[in-house]
Amino acid sequence: SANKVVLLHLDTSINKPHIEAAPLYLDDQTILYSSLRVEEPVYRYEHDTSFVPSRELYLASKSGDHWQFGDQFDAPFSEEGQNLSSVTFTADGNRAFFSRCSPDWKNKMICQLYVSTKKNDKWSQPVNLGKEINLSGTSNSQPTVGRTSKDVEVVYFVSDRKGGKGGRDIW
Repeated sequence: SANKVVLLHLDTSINKPHIEAAPLYLDDQTILYSSLRVEEPVYRYEHDTSFVPSRELYLASKSGDHWQFGDQFDAPFSEEGQNLSSVTFTADGNRAFFSRCSPDWKNKMICQLYVSTKKNDKWSQPVNLGKEINLSGTSNSQPTVGRTSKDVEVVYFVSDRKGGKGGRDIW
């Protein structure tokens, strides 16, 4: 027999006119996601640098069968003019990996990976993962944390760097 899936379209307290992205369940009642929280669509000319909207990280909470917008995620991950997305946490919940993205001089969206550590329930200022991961001229995003068969922690991510099999590959 086929598995049945129920899709629930979240209401406008969460879904806004722009893309909501990279949802991550923190627990059964809470989702962390990236959003450009505006009530009306934002349009701009491709080369207009006077206003560049930025995506931030937000929480949604479940009450019964209904999901409701919560608040902005309380961590110092934001950087003015950069979009936040794709947060993942280590198994112990004490390190967060995420991407910050902004357009380069050719208007290509370039993302770089960062890590932040939680101590005493506070997140540290993010640290760029460095030039070996964030190669110049490449976009690196969508991190996830896994473990090898020898129990070594590994961060997987998507990149458009040379040497892959397609345009954007998992590294």
